[in-house]
Amino acid sequence: MPADILIHHLNKSRSERLCECCLELGLDYKVKVWQRTSDFKAPPDLKAIHPLGKSPIAVVDGKTLSESAFILTKFVQMQQTSPAPFDDEDTFWSHYAEGSFMLFLQMSRVLQQAASVTPFYAKTISTAFVGGIHDKYLDIEIQKHFDFVEAGLAKSATQWFGGKDDPSLADYMMLYPIHACISQPDRVKATIGEKTRAWLKAVEARPAYKKGLERQTSEEKAKK
Repeated sequence: MPADILIHHLNKSRSERLCECCLELGLDYKVKVWQRTSDFKAPPDLKAIHPLGKSPIAVVDGKTLSESAFILTKFVQMQQTSPAPFDDEDTFWSHYAEGSFMLFLQMSRVLQQAASVTPFYAKTISTAFVGGIHDKYLDIEIQKHFDFVEAGLAKSATQWFGGKDDPSLADYMMLYPIHACISQPDRVKATIGEKTRAWLKAVEARPAYKKGLERQTSEEKAKK
């Protein structure tokens, strides 16, 4: 019997990759759309679903799941007839996406948001402070990671992070940070390599991605 999957989707969040994963795996799912508040936070009512009040959240057969990698791992396991052997590449990149990689990207995002709400009389100081952190530390670290990602794809026997013929858990996890940075060029000051850009184009060309984006756009509009 197919699992009953409800994805609690917050606009402009990590939950976007859950929908694409379900479509790639052929899993049926329902969506509950949540809109961010005017200050870009998750709505307080989301805490009624999970104590942290963060997205992504998925409810599978009545059980509430949180954390992207955990949820996506569960989705992948639903389609396996027997436990899959441990896969170094797939496992590494799926952990790296929300570990080392997102750490600096999230720091950059928080600093940008903090600077944007600084009172006008402190704007000059705030801008200089944030710019200094980026120039002396964040931009350097973020570039290191994009170089590392590019090198990882160069070593892949296929065009995918997991080294398989089709996208796997690693690719589902890497989608959010790479897409966010390429689709929002002002988010980071980094040179993003050709293989990384080609990887994103390959993801966006897949029917599951196109269908997921179309459905997501429609459901978000219906919620407004």
